[in-house]
Amino acid sequence: MLNPAAYIQKSGLTIWFSVPSVGLIMKKLGALKPGSFPKLRWSLFCGEALPEAIASAWADAAHNSEVENLYGPTEVTIACTAYRLQREIRMDYASATQFQ
Repeated sequence: MLNPAAYIQKSGLTIWFSVPSVGLIMKKLGALKPGSFPKLRWSLFCGEALPEAIASAWADAAHNSEVENLYGPTEVTIACTAYRLQREIRMDYASATQFQ
């Protein structure tokens, strides 16, 4: 699991569930290139804050995936609320950050 991007690609995963910091590390390593994970259909993040930049980079890398930010107290290890990143927001964010 030292290289989650390679694992996602090699194993043909269709569902991803992790803490957002995994996405942050992958972004820092340059592993969230647009279209990198075309087989992912569902991407769930829980356990800590999901920064908008990571959510959008992940959405670009897993362009066929629904991206959801879940929340639940760590004591219960379940998610009790969810927010699905809307495709329109992804596109707006990508356009706004394109020239930064």
